Amino acid sequence: MKKLRKKTSGEGFMAGRLPSLQKQQKNENNKMKGYVVTLMDLKESVDCAKRCIKSAKKLGTTVEMFPGVWRDDAMAELKKEKLKIHKEAPQGETLNANVGNFIAQYRIWKKIIEDAGSNGYTPAIVLEHDAVFVDKLPTEKRLAGRGGFFNVGAPSFGGFETRRWHGIYPLFSKATGNVPGAHAYIVRPWMAKVLIAVAEEQGAMHCDGFLNKRRFPGYLKEVYPWPVECHDYFTTIQTLPSCICKHNFKKLGRKKFRII
Repeated sequence: MKKLRKKTSGEGFMAGRLPSLQKQQKNENNKMKGYVVTLMDLKESVDCAKRCIKSAKKLGTTVEMFPGVWRDDAMAELKKEKLKIHKEAPQGETLNANVGNFIAQYRIWKKIIEDAGSNGYTPAIVLEHDAVFVDKLPTEKRLAGRGGFFNVGAPSFGGFETRRWHGIYPLFSKATGNVPGAHAYIVRPWMAKVLIAVAEEQGAMHCDGFLNKRRFPGYLKEVYPWPVECHDYFTTIQTLPSCICKHNFKKLGRKKFRII
């Protein structure tokens, strides 16, 4: 595998573990599958996941629930996965919830690799329970040769950038370089291996902060317009100060938007 330069800031990525973009192969015959993180013991989460699955089915994508990790169990599950906490993980009362969400998505990456078998190029989509499909996903033919990671979720908080034309671009929507929320992204199995390797090296943190274009330079792409939106009306992760930046919090107001 081609070695890439190391970041000097210390935030970077694992040099030598990112495969050459030139070695990607085309595979246009396989249909991608989706996994939606679901807190199985929380009715609101299950209801939202069912809504996600229904919206995906209408637009031709098969999605199934994948067990989430409740914040009270996060540290025990972190230990099971033999992961540490990332130095940039948000501290305070949201830490456990962020770690729990990270572990669930980390396990989906493992599942994607397991499902792929000998085929390392068939993509799958990772979803959070509040994701809703509003358009069809890009076809495998359209994605072929474009990379291993594609954000397909519309920004759900704060300011963001758009593009004039439909297309697949280097990750662009957030000035921070993060994905605009980790509620909907497509991953190829070979890229899932990269995400796991970096997580094992650096640790667990908030998913959108982990999925940053400076951590994975040249590897994170974004589809525009976004075919998946975040229709959230509650949160199990954020506190009130963070919720104020959420687009739906502003629409629904404090009385209707629940902080669980």
